[in-house]
Parts: sequence; structure tokens; C-alpha cells
Amino acid sequence: MPIKFACEHCGARLSVSSRKAGARAKCPKCQQMLTVPVPPGTKTDKPVPAAETPAEAGALPKAAAEPADAAVESPSRSSPAPQTPDDPLAEFLVYDSEAELVYAADDEASSSLAGFQASLDPNKIAVSRRILYMQGALLGLVALMSLLVGILLGRGCSPDAEREDAAPQACVISGVVVVEDATGQTKPDDGATVLVVPRDMHPEQKVEIVGLRPQDPPPDENHAGLQAIHRLGGDCVRTGPEGRFQLRVPDRGSYFLLVISAHVSQDEKELAKSTLAQIGRFFRLTPKMFEGHAVRWQEEEVRRDRQLNIVFAAAQP
Repeated sequence: MPIKFACEHCGARLSVSSRKAGARAKCPKCQQMLTVPVPPGTKTDKPVPAAETPAEAGALPKAAAEPADAAVESPSRSSPAPQTPDDPLAEFLVYDSEAELVYAADDEASSSLAGFQASLDPNKIAVSRRILYMQGALLGLVALMSLLVGILLGRGCSPDAEREDAAPQACVISGVVVVEDATGQTKPDDGATVLVVPRDMHPEQKVEIVGLRPQDPPPDENHAGLQAIHRLGGDCVRTGPEGRFQLRVPDRGSYFLLVISAHVSQDEKELAKSTLAQIGRFFRLTPKMFEGHAVRWQEEEVRRDRQLNIVFAAAQP
């Protein structure tokens, strides 16, 4: 038969199994430690706490000796102030899952944790303290992850990053042009023409290639074709004795690279029609415009300084 008594600290009506008579337990409402009273005539093998005298052990507290209903209705005992409907926590009741004491109910059989849950106010929600701790930790983890994601996204989408990407960035395209013979030996293609033009440009006037080819005299800075290429945002140079070249472009992007060999010949009819069509977007096409010199036309994506190696295969004797 369960023991019903009132908490000596807050006056809450409590119920516990008779096997716990004389044991120390925690009140589920005020969380204060108390001693379960021993009803008269109850046999228990639990020792009486050291703080109690034999006389005190035989005399129950007044609140415990009175009926449970009287303990609540007694005007001499101060009861906790009722919660107002405005209290946001009034509908919640937090409990520890390991508590042994439960609230007393009119049903004598509700002395277990299930009885405690059944005796709760149906308008309230019972929440375990352990669950509250777990939810708090989970919310903290989610907040931390959101903060980290926000920092990473903020760096990529910040106005400074956008301005940095939008600002023009000059790049250098350098490399070497060589001729490879049938034995696999290479030698510099000295005097080859290397030029670059932006892929998306559509000039109204075509550039004149005559004067920029390897067989032409080196152009000066005022050459009309060279000036036109610079206005398009491109560059044109000739390779040195070691076959090396260096081109400068004003910004990152996609470019077409045109290389005309100085020592390797090629029939212009071997050029694909699509290649000639792309070359014709920038340069005025004429019969024998390359005069039998081998040509390399390729697209390059420039995001930073580039290093290119151009290899022409020597014609078979």
C-alpha cells in the first residue's frame, strides 16, 4: 500500500511505495531532499537517519499524520502561489525521470511513475529534464553550424569579394614554340608569330595580317594591324632565338591563340573550314594569306598567368 504524505518544504501531496518508508528522496516539485515518513505499525529494514532520535522516529510530522486532503486545505500551511494564465511556463511541468516520489492521486494504485503521469493536469505537458537538456544542446549545435555556414557564405558573397572578381586583372601568356623532327629532336622556332585576341570580340573592321607574319619585316609600334589587335584587347609578338614568347592581356577570359611557324610549311587547304571561319572573324582572309607557313589556332581559358608550349612537326623530306 503506498504511503501518502505532504512535502515538508512545499506542501505538495506525494505518494511513494511502502518499501521506501524511512528512505531519503527528492520532492519532484521543489527538488528538496526529504525523508519518507514511516507509518505506525510499518516494518522496515531501513535504518533511521542519524539526525533523528528514537522519539522523533516514532512521532510523525504533523503534516504527515494528518489526512492528505487536510494537508492541502490547512490554513496554517503556506501553499505556493498559484501560477497565473499569463505565465508562459504554466502549461509545462519538468520532472526528473529517476525520481522515486510521485504526486499523490485519489486512486490508491497510482504509486508508480505511470500513475504520476496519469495524475497530471491534462492541460499541462510533462517534459523530462533530460529531454530539455538534449534539446538545448541540439539547438546550440544547430546555431553554431548556421553561424559557420553564414560566415563562409558571407565571405563568398561580400561586396569586397564581388568587386575583386569584377576588377580587371592583367595576365601574362608565355611559353616556347619549337619544331620537332622525325627523330623526336626539337629546336626553337625562331621568328614565329604568336598573337592572341579575345574570343567574344566581333570587330567591325577585320585586321590586316600582312606585316605581322614571320616572312614580313618586324612591325614597328605604329603598325596598323598591331594597333588594331591592341584595341581589341589582344597582343602580338615574335619568338626570340630560343623560341620564347610573352603576351599580355588586359583581363581574364577566353582567348584565341594564333601561331604562325617560321620554319614549318603547311598547305592552307589542310586548314578546316571551321578554323578558317573563326580566323575570318578577326582577320581579312586572302588567298595564300599565310604563304605556306604552318598555322596553329586554338582556344585558351585565361584565369591567371599561363605557360604554353607550342610544338610544330617538321615536314617529312
